[in-house]
Amino acid sequence: MWGEWSLNRYTRWTPEEQEEAEGLLAAGGLRFESPPPDLLIIARDGGGRPIGSGALAGNVIKQLVVDDENRGTGLFAGIVSLLLEEAAARGRHHVFAYTQPPSAVFIAGLGFSEVARTSRVVLLETGGPGIGSWLSRLEEERGPGGTAAAIVVNCNPFSLGHLYLVESAAGEVDQVHVFVVSEDRSLFPTPVRLRLVREGLAHLPAVRVHEGGPYIISGATFPNYFLRSPGEAAEVQAELDATIFAGRIAPRLGITHRFLGEEPLDPTTETYNRALLEVLPRHGIAVRIIPRREREGKPISASAIRRAIREGNWDQVRNLAPPVTLAFLRSPEAEPIIEKIRGSDSPH
Repeated sequence: MWGEWSLNRYTRWTPEEQEEAEGLLAAGGLRFESPPPDLLIIARDGGGRPIGSGALAGNVIKQLVVDDENRGTGLFAGIVSLLLEEAAARGRHHVFAYTQPPSAVFIAGLGFSEVARTSRVVLLETGGPGIGSWLSRLEEERGPGGTAAAIVVNCNPFSLGHLYLVESAAGEVDQVHVFVVSEDRSLFPTPVRLRLVREGLAHLPAVRVHEGGPYIISGATFPNYFLRSPGEAAEVQAELDATIFAGRIAPRLGITHRFLGEEPLDPTTETYNRALLEVLPRHGIAVRIIPRREREGKPISASAIRRAIREGNWDQVRNLAPPVTLAFLRSPEAEPIIEKIRGSDSPH
């Protein structure tokens, strides 16, 4: 009990309790995200009426809302403080908060620092090491000069299409920074994806490969990216991700170009590309879209490789995958991944 209200903590909740949270969020212009969070907080007044909510998903605080009558009462701080305690109890000490601009000042007052903001959303963080330290480490990879470009890839797995995209960029600029998405939600684990990209691009001296970390297409910057569900949420999150890249990452590495693979198949990635086309030129970053490399009239993609594996069509895999990926797929290390692919219809 905090003053005239109580904070109720749920790791499981009834449909009625979710309706309470959804009603609060809808009144604040938000929605209850799917998949559901790890922890839900609902604040109630002395009569049991829901007056505020918040949620924890991984190391991200989100779905924060307090009704108009209880703004300025300390309720917002109480919800965030409890969520931070719960995150710490789960060993999550680097915590992000994802909120609307009017609420950002309250979160900043609780020890959070701002990572980036758009007109619709603000991302803040607390705990270490933080974006400043991450950028300082990244800056050590800055080249000696000339034109620098960036490419962001997931590579699940590394394909001839990815290789073609990077080789195309390397032919146009002096240095290419390739960021491999760190979020481990793909069938090929992050260490494997990162290794295949590094080995597969080792013949290109102008290319530097980085792990994307928490600031490029992560659960914090783009929490719904891996749902493949286009819509306003995807647009908001893509805009935030693009803003972090343009305002914080690109200046540290002298990046003036961003290369994208044409996306004829995946609506969420296409939404992300549109956000980049809108945001990056405003920051002086040119966007170049490279048409997909094709085989037999169809675009080469990681999903096509996984589909061929699922169907047992290894001739098709050999048409789509570079030698480094083929060598991995033949290794004992790949056997559990292949079994997962055969039993999954995941887009990742």
